[in-house]
Amino acid sequence: MLAIVHLNWKGTEAEFGDVRNIVLDILKKSEGIDLVGLYVPSNDWNYAAVYKVKSFSKFLEYQKIVREKLKEHNLNKIPKRQLELYVEPKAIGK
Repeated sequence: MLAIVHLNWKGTEAEFGDVRNIVLDILKKSEGIDLVGLYVPSNDWNYAAVYKVKSFSKFLEYQKIVREKLKEHNLNKIPKRQLELYVEPKAIGK
């Protein structure tokens, strides 16, 4: 399954680098989730992070940890986000 998180960023470039480092550190410790890449769309969103995930529950666990860490570092500067999921056709109906 692919999870795509569209987000808007309201912080500085340096703060975004800090967020990137936090996210990458959490990903190293997480099983069943990998960052495919960061997409910069030409619409209302600043960025879209694309993840390959084993399950939706794993993704939710990861997101909870990320949010907690960003709050600890006062880096929760994402006023708007949206989640989309791509489920492979072979997984539908199981």
